[in-house]
Amino acid sequence: MLDQLDLYDDMAQVGLVGRRSVTFKDGKQVGGRGWTKVVEGLTDTFFDFSLNIRLKYSEGILRRRNTELGGTVHALVRLVDMLLDENAEDEWKVTVTCADFAGETHRVRAKYVVGCDGGSSEVRRLAGIPFEGEDKEDHWVALDHGATRIGYALSPALFAKYGRKMSQEDAVKEAKAAMTPFEVEFETVDWHTVYGVKQHVAARLQDRERILLAGDAAHTHSSGSAQGMNTGTHDAVSLGWRLAGVLNGWYKPGVLASYSTERKVAADTLIANDRVISALISGHKPASSEIEERTPTHC
Repeated sequence: MLDQLDLYDDMAQVGLVGRRSVTFKDGKQVGGRGWTKVVEGLTDTFFDFSLNIRLKYSEGILRRRNTELGGTVHALVRLVDMLLDENAEDEWKVTVTCADFAGETHRVRAKYVVGCDGGSSEVRRLAGIPFEGEDKEDHWVALDHGATRIGYALSPALFAKYGRKMSQEDAVKEAKAAMTPFEVEFETVDWHTVYGVKQHVAARLQDRERILLAGDAAHTHSSGSAQGMNTGTHDAVSLGWRLAGVLNGWYKPGVLASYSTERKVAADTLIANDRVISALISGHKPASSEIEERTPTHC
């Protein structure tokens, strides 16, 4: 998909191509685990590897490509209100009110609104779309400086000790301890966080025809298998050609319903997989019912 959108070449100059990974337990290498098993299945494509690239850099490439195509990104803008008038005489049925960083409000009329505004999506909330799922009791730590991220599960004992207010110093100390007998040194840390694992899927990805959801606004999960941007990109591509076709008069509006159906199944499968993956990373044995659920019915 990235290659078809003329994005891959730029990302390949920044990202790291990986065809295998290494897993250690108690200081000894363990075979047959991790990303190696994933990449082994990529046998029918030129892209027979994983491209490791931080979101900070891939987002910059996406923004530049958008500008080249004549698009404009308005940031920082906060959604204040959204009204859908299904009986409007013209096609501009949605009116949104936004506030910029200076506090000034702007009203915009639109044919469609796509909520791709993250797990706490205001578009989803204002549309009244239920976000079905659960917040786990497991907590993870992430330390990042743009080019590299280190993450680890925060055991119940460590969470009881530090809680969500774990300092950067303590986060670094525990990361070093978790790597024993190996050593890791930190040159800089731009940010760190303690977060709870959440697994939710929107009840529907299209509401009253005109409001659509994509990315984290449509589904949230752990970072265990690094599928956040991947599934968001799939959503965007799946929705993009449909929405462009409808706006240009090539397709009837009903084609958008197939986006919701297609990506809802993918999101449900993703969450089923993540229940198993996040449980294993957190040190739990997944329930047998969760393992059965992870078998995909669609690709």
